Amino acid sequence: MNLWTNSLATKSLGAKKITEYFIINWMLERIKMHQIFIDKFIIPESSLDEFSERMNYNREFIKKISGFVQDKVYKSIDEQGNSLIITIAEWEDELSLTKAKELVQNEYKRINFNPPEFMSKLNVKMERGTYQEIDTY
Repeated sequence: MNLWTNSLATKSLGAKKITEYFIINWMLERIKMHQIFIDKFIIPESSLDEFSERMNYNREFIKKISGFVQDKVYKSIDEQGNSLIITIAEWEDELSLTKAKELVQNEYKRINFNPPEFMSKLNVKMERGTYQEIDTY
């Protein structure tokens, strides 16, 4: 228990105190915002199989990392016949995402994988960003 919830637990738990307790816990959970890691790839048709193999390897690897929540992959085709793939990985918090990035880099070193070389070889273009979910805009 943290300081806020601990101090509430020592008070009598009338209806008002129970409500305060749940509101404070809800606020604490919101402070620990999930981190949403989004990559967008533009992949020539001739590179799709090799790219997909690497992407699936990465997806299976990150699912085993502490703090991983879920991932999703979306695909469409552009006017030139390139595959547009968006990958989304959700992490419990910023610390989990930071640790995951470190573990992924260590895995790349272990298997001698160089992402910039791989992307260049396959002529894949990538955009990357980290986002937080918001309730309203």
